[in-house]
Amino acid sequence: MSKAPRVSKAEYIENKNAEKKALENQLGSFLKEAIETKGGMDSLTAHYRISGLYNYSFFNSLLINMQGGTIAQSFNKWKAIKRMVNKGEKGKIKIFRPMFKKEKDANGKDEQKLIGFKLAPVFDLKQTDGEPLEYDHNSAECMDVTYKKVAKVLGDLTGAEVAEELTGNARGYSDGTKIVVSQMSNDTDKTKTLIHEAAHHLVHTGKDKAESVGPATMEVEAESVAYLVLSYLGLDYDLSKNYVQAYKGGIRHARHGLIIRTSDKIIKALKKEMTPEEQFLVAIA
Repeated sequence: MSKAPRVSKAEYIENKNAEKKALENQLGSFLKEAIETKGGMDSLTAHYRISGLYNYSFFNSLLINMQGGTIAQSFNKWKAIKRMVNKGEKGKIKIFRPMFKKEKDANGKDEQKLIGFKLAPVFDLKQTDGEPLEYDHNSAECMDVTYKKVAKVLGDLTGAEVAEELTGNARGYSDGTKIVVSQMSNDTDKTKTLIHEAAHHLVHTGKDKAESVGPATMEVEAESVAYLVLSYLGLDYDLSKNYVQAYKGGIRHARHGLIIRTSDKIIKALKKEMTPEEQFLVAIA
């Protein structure tokens, strides 16, 4: 059998870039379809929470889900937990892995600088065999991250003052420098409102964020972020009336990648401040 012809370095790079672009385009379509339905968003959040067994970004977790995976790891990471990739299996699932370059900082010390991302293969659980995984995800216990902690994390993340005030019929609002939630709400509702308004602040506020989308789309984006984050935290959350009312007019222009990136940013900030017990409860919620 003749060998496949060798390709030049330039051709190899061109082929890899084309593969990355094709995967990004596929992900864009996948996210658009998922964000447009409650069932689709439920699928995303369920997968991400199960995928808490590893520390992939929300973005990579969605890539794994889109490609039909459940829990995926590199060959070496499976080996480290005493599972081996079955003979003959190929790493058909791809994720984006960061690439770093060692450079000197202002003080002459070595630092790792992010220079881009490359596609890397991972193997799904069903492609492996060995020690059984310990699943804690089906417990009936509920996680308990306090509103006070969420308020501190989101205040630090957004740089906005978080306050509780009498707001009349409104549950809350954001004016660019301040996020207000109704002091008449219970802590669960306060948390829901706070995440929604924090999403508005992160996505729609500031001179450098020219708002090329209308109010209906802004509501869809903020409510989608709130839904994804709260689902990750294990809080039951029905899509709000605002989302439903804005759905037809706003969903068409919703920036799906921006929704995912903002959700990931908030989730990472919350995880950083959560105790081991809180993180455990998130995993099993």
